Amino acid sequence: MDLNQIFIKYYPEWTAFEAVVFFSVLIGVTAILLIQVLRKHIRWVQAVSVLLLVTYLMLVFGSTVFMRQPGTRQAEYEWFWSWKVVYHAFEEGYTHSLFWEILLNIALFVPIGALLPLASGRKRGIWRALVTGILISTSIEGLQLWLCRGLFEFDDIFDNTLGCVLGQAMIGNPVTYLLMKISAPPKCKN
Repeated sequence: MDLNQIFIKYYPEWTAFEAVVFFSVLIGVTAILLIQVLRKHIRWVQAVSVLLLVTYLMLVFGSTVFMRQPGTRQAEYEWFWSWKVVYHAFEEGYTHSLFWEILLNIALFVPIGALLPLASGRKRGIWRALVTGILISTSIEGLQLWLCRGLFEFDDIFDNTLGCVLGQAMIGNPVTYLLMKISAPPKCKN
């Protein structure tokens, strides 16, 4: 499955209602953030990061839950079942399609982890990315189970959380550190 097929599968055409809701939320969040920047409660980098984070989360929830067609309630409660299938496929000399699904689930949450420290304006401990990844992914999986719009999997929660932690550790914290260094006022010498 190439990237275009993945995009078409997970991002179907929006209805007018979905578009109105999406853009209404974006306009509201943008207005609130603009007011916060003008009042000097947050910096513009934080406002842009929060706006990107909210936009991305709406797209993720839309593609993984709300834009899917209802089906039957499905769940896979075994931990690491997909990793076991992929491992055995590699042992037999071929790449299983689940391998790409695992990588996509990890990659899906890297931007969330990357934006967390930028949105807060300071480097964050990895445990915050861990908790955030677990909470957001569990919300998605729980909604999929409750609304019958996908397969509830503990593996997805693990993969998404791993992506969130990697995003914060490899992108979010280093970029935030650099931005803090660049934007810090110069130190006076006596």
